[in-house]
Amino acid sequence: AVGNLRGVESSRKGGAVHLGLWETSARMVDGQVIVCTDADLSTHMGQAGLLINALDHRGTRIASGCRRDHSSIVVKESGRDLRGRLFIFLWKQLAPDLAHLHDTQCGFKALRPESVRGLVQAATEPGFAYDFELLARCEKASPRSVRPVPIAWVDSPAASTTTEDDPYLAMLRTIERLSENLREGSPQASAFARVVRSLTDSTWQTAVEMLAPRLSGVPPLLDVNRPALTPADFPRAA
Repeated sequence: AVGNLRGVESSRKGGAVHLGLWETSARMVDGQVIVCTDADLSTHMGQAGLLINALDHRGTRIASGCRRDHSSIVVKESGRDLRGRLFIFLWKQLAPDLAHLHDTQCGFKALRPESVRGLVQAATEPGFAYDFELLARCEKASPRSVRPVPIAWVDSPAASTTTEDDPYLAMLRTIERLSENLREGSPQASAFARVVRSLTDSTWQTAVEMLAPRLSGVPPLLDVNRPALTPADFPRAA
């Protein structure tokens, strides 16, 4: 996971998490699990038992907090929610085989140590899209091995270590590259991949303002089978 990095500035959040998972897994004993969360503690660690219990389900390799479950409790600024909802819609178009997962970016996750080494060793994404890559690799190796877990989550922008005001477009560009082999034979997915490649900071902001509200109230479960937006709906750069 670190072979292609030239220094610490290249590793960013994904690289730090990869290293932490790798080092922690080497120190575990039988019966222990690894729980990780974001530095802003938007998810109270008292909920760790929810993840640990989920790992007991047969075939589960990663238990992942899901803020989009109907039973989850989420407190979040409306603007951030609009961007996040459009982000979810678009990544599902890029990787429809993973569309049963509704929240890849929640930092609250639990893994069994024996699952860590193979996933981290194969990882290539050192940035904020590292969550998507880990879950995608886990699902590719063992379908339905990621178990979503409803959680309570409170947005903590003041405590967040994210330096970008809007990291979603950068993550979409990375996911478009990572998911290339997941959309083979899907003209719809390929069309949305072209949309993502064409988005600029300006057209992304326009899409958030004009298109994201159309997803309000639409369950992410419907994003692939009954998509509320088409590639033609997205703005083009002048």
